[in-house]
Amino acid sequence: MLCFVVLWALPIVFYGPKLWGIIASGGTPLEFLLLSIFSIFHIIFWLLAAYFSAVVLFSFLSRRPLPSAQVSDDGWPAVAILYATRNDFCAEAAASCLCQDYPDFHLFLLDDSTDGDFSAQVEAFHAAHPDRTTVVRRPDRHGFKPALLNYAIHSAAKDYSFFAPVDADERLPVEFLRRTMAHMRNSDLAFAQANHAPNPQQAAVFARDIGPTILPFWDVHCRARNRFGLVVYVGHGAVVRRSAWEAVGGFPEVVTEDLAFTALVTEAGLSGVFLDDVVCYEDFPADYRAFRRQQERYVVGTTQVIREFAGRLLRSRKAGLIEKIDFLLWCTPLYVPALCLAFVALCTIGLATVFGSWGHLTVSLHGQELSVPMVRILDERFSPLWSWHFQLVSVIGAFSPAFASMALGAGKRVRAVRLLFLSTMPYLSLMLLSWVGVLRYLITGRVKWSPTGEKPPVESESRGFPTSTGITSRLTDKCLSALKSPSTWEVLLGGILAVASLVCFNIAFFAVSLCLLMGPYVCRFGWERRSARLGSAGCFTLIVSQMAANLCLMVHSPGLVPLVFSVNF
Repeated sequence: MLCFVVLWALPIVFYGPKLWGIIASGGTPLEFLLLSIFSIFHIIFWLLAAYFSAVVLFSFLSRRPLPSAQVSDDGWPAVAILYATRNDFCAEAAASCLCQDYPDFHLFLLDDSTDGDFSAQVEAFHAAHPDRTTVVRRPDRHGFKPALLNYAIHSAAKDYSFFAPVDADERLPVEFLRRTMAHMRNSDLAFAQANHAPNPQQAAVFARDIGPTILPFWDVHCRARNRFGLVVYVGHGAVVRRSAWEAVGGFPEVVTEDLAFTALVTEAGLSGVFLDDVVCYEDFPADYRAFRRQQERYVVGTTQVIREFAGRLLRSRKAGLIEKIDFLLWCTPLYVPALCLAFVALCTIGLATVFGSWGHLTVSLHGQELSVPMVRILDERFSPLWSWHFQLVSVIGAFSPAFASMALGAGKRVRAVRLLFLSTMPYLSLMLLSWVGVLRYLITGRVKWSPTGEKPPVESESRGFPTSTGITSRLTDKCLSALKSPSTWEVLLGGILAVASLVCFNIAFFAVSLCLLMGPYVCRFGWERRSARLGSAGCFTLIVSQMAANLCLMVHSPGLVPLVFSVNF
C-alpha cells in the first residue's frame, strides 16, 4: 500500500502545480469546470496506474509458496460440493466433481433449470451415480444463484461443516478437495479459494482468443493478496466454512454475491487464502454477446455491492485499514471503459470546443514538413502537458493495465502481444454499456441478473429499493426504455466521437471511438469474421501510433491517452 501511495503521489506532486495553473487560467465558470474535470481525470488515471503497477510488482515479490499444509490420511471432515446449474448442465464438469481423491464428500446437483431437457440431463447423471449425488430443487427461483446455494446449505447439506460452490462449466482437478481442505481443517480460515485458468478445450474462436485475459487476474492480481492486501472470494472453485457463512448471514442475494460475501467476511474480521497451485478450469463466454452480458453483470453487480456493503465494511472495527482500501481498489478496473468514454468525450468535444481554435498543423519529420488540413488545436495554456516526460508518464499509465499480461508473457504464460492486439476492442467496446448498466441500476434500483447459462438476462428487484408507482413509475419506465438497448446509441456516439477525434487530430481517440462502433458490428456478424479481429488489431495499432507521435513529435493533443486494456474481473 505504501508503494501504491508513493507511485500515485509522484505525478501528483510533480504535475499537480501545472494542472492547477491550467485550472486557474479558466476565465469563466464553464472553463473552470471543464479544466477541473480534466485534471481530476488525470489524478484518477494516475491512481489506476499506481495500483496496477504496485499489484504486478508485489505479485512477483509474493512468489514464495504458502507453507505446506498437513495432508495426513486421517481426520478429513465431510465436504458438500454444491454444483449450481440453470439450463447449462455439463456432464463433464459434474463428473470432475466426483473424481476427487478425498475420502468423504457428496455432490449436490442444485438444479434451477427451466428447460426440461437440462433437467432430464441432471436426472440421468444422478441415476448413473445415485449413491454419490443428490438432486436439489427449490419451490421458487427468487434470488438465483446465492439464494439457491443458501437453500441447499440450509436443507439438503445442513449436516456439512464445509461446502464447495462450483459453477456449471467448472472442471475441478482431482486434488481440489484434498489441497483446499488441508488448509481449512486445522485453521480458522473462512474460505480457501483455488486458482483458475480458461478451459483449453473450448472450441469457440472468441473464447480461445480472449479467454487468456482472465490469467492476469488469477495469476497476478489474486496471487499478491496472500501476503499483501485482501484475499477475495470469487464465488466458485472454493471451499467455505459453514461457521463463517453463518456468521455473516449466508450469501447475500445480490448479483455479485461473491464480492458481497468477501465484504461481509472482512467486516466480521475473518479472512481466506488463495491457492495458486490448485488450478480449476472454467469456460470463457463463447461469443461476444455473452461476453457483453457477463461484463455488464460484473460492473452493475460491483456497483450494487459498493452501494450496499462498502459503507458497512469501512465502518467495521474488525477489518484493517489496508483491507478496506484494497477492497475498494479491487473494484476499480471494472470502471476503466466507462472512464475512457467520459475522457474521450471531454477532450474531443468539451475541451476542443471551448479551448480550441482552427488552424493548420505542420509536422516536421526528417526534414520533411507535412501539413495537416484544418484541425482544432488547443491553446497555449495546455503547453505544460506537451513535454516529453509528461507524455512518457501518460504512455506508462496507458499501458499499466497490461503490465500483468506483459509479465505473464515474459514467462511465456500468455502470448501477450497477440492478446493486446485482439482484446483491446472487446474491452473498450464496453464503454457505453458500462454507463448504461450502472445508470439503469442507480435510476431504477433494479439489476439484470445473468444466471449461469441463461442467455436473456433476467431483471430483478434489488434489496432496499421499493417498486415505484404512479408518476415515478412512468418516469422509471421511460428511463428504462431509453437505456434498454445501447447498440443504436453506441453507433451514434461512436460516430460523433470518431469525427470529433479526427477534427482534433487524435488518432488514439479515433481508435477508441472505433471500438465503440465495432461492438454492434461484432454482435451482429460475430467474432469469427476476420474483419472483427483485424479491426481490433487496427484499433490497438492506432492507439500505439498516437503514443509514439506524442513522444516523438510533441503533438498538441490532450495529455493522457486512455488506458487501453483492462484485466477481466
